[in-house]
Amino acid sequence: MIASSLQSRGTTVDGRRALTRHNTSPRAMALLLPIVAILRLIPRQRHSTLIVAPPGAGNLGDYALLQSAIAQSSGKSKILVRSRSDYPEAITAGSTVVVTPDLIYGSYAKRFIAIAKLLSALTRCQRSIVIGADIMDGTYQETPSIARFQFAWLAGKATGDSRIVGFSWSPDATPSCRSAAKVVHASGVRLYARDPRSRDRLRAIGVDAVLTSDIVFGDRSYPKPTGLAAVADTASKPYVVLNISGLSHHAETLLEAYVAIANHLHSRGYVIYLLPHVRRDRDGDLAVAHRLHHRVGEGQSRLANLETPLEVASLAAGAALVVTGRMHLAVLSMMQGVPTVAIASHGKVEGLMELFGTGRLVVDPARVQNGALLDAAEYALSNRRQLSEQIRARLPEVTLLARRNFA
Repeated sequence: MIASSLQSRGTTVDGRRALTRHNTSPRAMALLLPIVAILRLIPRQRHSTLIVAPPGAGNLGDYALLQSAIAQSSGKSKILVRSRSDYPEAITAGSTVVVTPDLIYGSYAKRFIAIAKLLSALTRCQRSIVIGADIMDGTYQETPSIARFQFAWLAGKATGDSRIVGFSWSPDATPSCRSAAKVVHASGVRLYARDPRSRDRLRAIGVDAVLTSDIVFGDRSYPKPTGLAAVADTASKPYVVLNISGLSHHAETLLEAYVAIANHLHSRGYVIYLLPHVRRDRDGDLAVAHRLHHRVGEGQSRLANLETPLEVASLAAGAALVVTGRMHLAVLSMMQGVPTVAIASHGKVEGLMELFGTGRLVVDPARVQNGALLDAAEYALSNRRQLSEQIRARLPEVTLLARRNFA
């Protein structure tokens, strides 16, 4: 019966198989639908939003995403996290935090139980949100991506308004994730792509996603850019912010390129701030930032040990330039009108820069040995005022696109 129901909704055989892989079968999750139907019959006040948080755990970009989702959601938010330690209280203040370690990363049996425990909360919510970011296309880990699609599918049955917001879609998305996207789209889950390239890639596989931008752009808690990017013109010690991602498999090559940039910019009179944007040991930026600091020298660089997205935005606001391997440092910097050179990663950075017409500031990590990173930095500094004006001119439109995720 379940299979025929899915077929009637236009779900393909390949799509059904995609969600049965990795022990996330909709047939098995559909066993919970009668309970959902009964719970929905009980008169309840629906006023809260259920939010599936990204991993967090020291990632300032994830902190910014969750903080923005809470700020832009109606009613009280319930936040689903893997561990209470994944997010500081300052980020989740005013929300109810629900710890469910097995919802995304557990075995199939544990995931089934985790979802079953959430059914009552789901049917009390007016909306369910999965923060998609760069974790929906399977290019990092396929099984958690599929699990998020599965949760969104069941949440749609429970709430009537299930959406996956502000996510990128790589040209290298896995076959299982492509099929899963078709399944949830056919079931009525709303999909919001955060850049034109991701939207076009989804359309190419038959998924009509809504064009938006990254949800952080829609957060009103950040100060508006007021020409702060020009502060380096008059400051006695103009500065540049550098971030090198510890996640990149090009980290060693990048380190040499960053040493060259730091030395060059220091020779031109810039103070160098080294910013680890993901503050954890595994796949984080701390270790490589310390190595860069050691190579450049304490007299030429300063480690910026920041703990909140607002602190990051404040540091970026006064910079002449930001060079980063992390996308959300680029987002927070461009929100302040600061020209930002970004290392390409999984096809997501190119789409972000397309929104601002700054594609020349994207650098392929395979080309950094040829001086491409230094060339992009020099171009950004030479054209800083023009680029800053261009970014600020496009920000209102990008902000409106971001708020579509929650409309």
